[in-house]
Amino acid sequence: MLFSTPALSDWIASRRVAVVSPESSEGPRALVSRGARQVFALDAAFAPEKGLEVRGPASGLPLRDASVDTILCAPSFISWPGARRREVLDEARRVLGQAGVLVAWVESDARSLAEAVGELRSVFPHIYRVPGRDDDARASVILASAEVQGAAILESMQSHGVDARVRQRSGAHVVPAAADEEASLEPISDNDVERVVSQNLKRELRPADVLLDRARLRDELAQRTAHLRDAEEQLWRTHEEVGKERLENVRLVTEIDRLREQVERSRLVEEERASKVERLGHELRQLELVHAELEGLLNARDEHIVELEGRLESAGEGDALAAARVDLDELKQLREDLERARARERNARELASRRERELLEAGEVIQGLRRAVDEHANTAADLRSELDVIKVRLEQSESRAPLLQEQLRQQQQAVEAREAEVAKLQRTLEHVAGEQQHLRHSLKQLRQRHEELELAHATVSSEAEGLKAELKATGEAKAELERALQLRADDDASAPSEEAIARWPAEAIAELRRLREQIAAHASERAAAIAHEGEQRKGQVSGDHERLRRAQLEASVRAEEQEFMLIQLENAEQKIWEMKDASDRSAARLAAGLAQLEKQREQYTDLVDELEVTRGLLARARMRVDELERIMKTEHAKLARAGIEAEALPEVERQERGDDLLDRLVDGAGDELPGLAEIFGRADAREHHRARDESYPPAISDYAEVAAMVGTESPVAELDPSLGVALDIDDEPPARASASGIDEMLTRLIEEDDDDEIELSQPAIRLPPAAELEELPVPDPLVDEISIPDIDLSAISSDEVTLVVPRPRPPRRRHIPPIPPMIKKPSKD
Repeated sequence: MLFSTPALSDWIASRRVAVVSPESSEGPRALVSRGARQVFALDAAFAPEKGLEVRGPASGLPLRDASVDTILCAPSFISWPGARRREVLDEARRVLGQAGVLVAWVESDARSLAEAVGELRSVFPHIYRVPGRDDDARASVILASAEVQGAAILESMQSHGVDARVRQRSGAHVVPAAADEEASLEPISDNDVERVVSQNLKRELRPADVLLDRARLRDELAQRTAHLRDAEEQLWRTHEEVGKERLENVRLVTEIDRLREQVERSRLVEEERASKVERLGHELRQLELVHAELEGLLNARDEHIVELEGRLESAGEGDALAAARVDLDELKQLREDLERARARERNARELASRRERELLEAGEVIQGLRRAVDEHANTAADLRSELDVIKVRLEQSESRAPLLQEQLRQQQQAVEAREAEVAKLQRTLEHVAGEQQHLRHSLKQLRQRHEELELAHATVSSEAEGLKAELKATGEAKAELERALQLRADDDASAPSEEAIARWPAEAIAELRRLREQIAAHASERAAAIAHEGEQRKGQVSGDHERLRRAQLEASVRAEEQEFMLIQLENAEQKIWEMKDASDRSAARLAAGLAQLEKQREQYTDLVDELEVTRGLLARARMRVDELERIMKTEHAKLARAGIEAEALPEVERQERGDDLLDRLVDGAGDELPGLAEIFGRADAREHHRARDESYPPAISDYAEVAAMVGTESPVAELDPSLGVALDIDDEPPARASASGIDEMLTRLIEEDDDDEIELSQPAIRLPPAAELEELPVPDPLVDEISIPDIDLSAISSDEVTLVVPRPRPPRRRHIPPIPPMIKKPSKD
């Protein structure tokens, strides 16, 4: 009820108000919204707000002297403890300013009213009741003031709708409180003239309240706009985080697919390696069996030769013996040749082992190249995944570009609108400044007029003093005249009577009457003049007082209007600053977004350039691989051509395996290559392949080294065990690859065909075919003569003899040729 009283709401406007012990923040907040200049909430427990200052519990009233205009006791005044009421009343006189009031809420029963009025009257001389609504008769609002005109008009303000501040300065006559407590609570009415004047002034001051409400609504709108802006920024940040999560999910899915492919490829490689190891173990067992058979055959032949020598020694002299000796010599010669052949075989084996070691090293280099290729492939896959992510980001950026442009356009429109509003506010500010200047000029004129009125008042006062002195002198003259008349009356008692006068002459009687009439007329005229002059001066003084009061009222109203205009000016400047700051922040955010977009574009361009460089390197590596493949094909063709020209040899197993290795290397299956150590043996011969061409990239130099080793070495001659064809073997160490490149190496390979091809023109050892070896006669131990095919051993060149170690074919094409026996074993028969 206390905060909803209409009379108090008008009284509180533009005042400093202190609320003692409010139960909640709704009442003080209502006072702030109704135009109170500043509200102090004393002994409160809620949070402070804009325009509302909260102070905790304290003894008395924690305020400065004469710092507030109104004190409101929010709860029931009688419900407070007596010490608390006395403490608040004692402090109220100190903190209240001039014409300050204390408002208390009291129950409407007579006892509570009498008790409250008694306590309030002990401190404040004037106690009044503020009228409330007709439907609320449970409580009353008591207003206490130290001045007579401080608050007594609030009753009439409710009944007539007049502002309390205007009524306070309107000069209304207030009847002081009577001795009776009930009489002091009765309202006092005003005349119609004061009511009309107050209503007009209230209508003039009503726009100020409207402006305050509009400013408050603008502040609330600005706060809500800021909250909406923060919510939009949070929403955009959430969208960006969701986009980043999506991109991360795409990258993770790509990485998982790549890892799955790698695991599948590794599993296939492991299975193939297991099958290769199993097949190689089977081939090794077959080779061991063949080696055992060959050793048995060699031992049998040695035993047979020893037996023949014994027989020859026991035989007699003769032609057969001579022939046998010749044969024995030939056999010795053949044995020596066999030893030499074995020595050359060992040399050939050493050469083959050296070549195998070189091939093993080449395989290791190939594996290193394969690993490098895998690394490049992984790098390319990573770059592709990153490129996909960047493409997705770029697509998202492109998809967001129209939205950003729309936002930019909206921001520009908002900025233009804000600039227009700023211009409008600037014009309003200029208009307000002009109004302020006009008000200052009007205030100056009012002050001049007030000074003139004060001067006129002083003049009128001096004239009134003179008139008072003259009136006093006239009174004294009148008193003297009355005394004279009294004396005359006294004299008349001793004077002749009318009868005596009647006996006077007619001239004397007429003269006496004339004198009497003249004295009476002069006295009446003098009295009328004095009365008229007094009335005139009284009216003039009353008019001067009225004009002075109106001038003071107008000056106070203009001062408040000027103060309100200054507040509006400060608010407008604050709005302009906030709008400029918001515009600057929007421009900064837009610039940051554009810079980030430009940075992403630069990163995308850099990655595209890096990808192009990587593609170029991979293309060069592919060209080198194709060139190596062409070199390998040339070598294969040379070997095949050599085999066909020699004896139409079938394609040997080692060539097939080499082709398979190189083809699989070129196709990118280096991880699936069989273990070269199990095929060719293990050796460490890297001292011949240390030099690399620095002009090639790291991924290509290994290919050049392999090409150098393959292109400069002579192929190892291999024979089918069923045929007896010898190939020329170059015993010189392999040449090193030139650092000038692979092109020179290709030219050198073409020019060196004479050293690598088979020399068919030279005589070579030719063993008889398997069919002929089967048809040789079996020597009989009882026969002295042994038949040996005619072979010119002296024509054999030791440099052209090569002992071929047959190698088995793969299991799927395995073919072990029959071993041609030189001499059949004798039968047991």
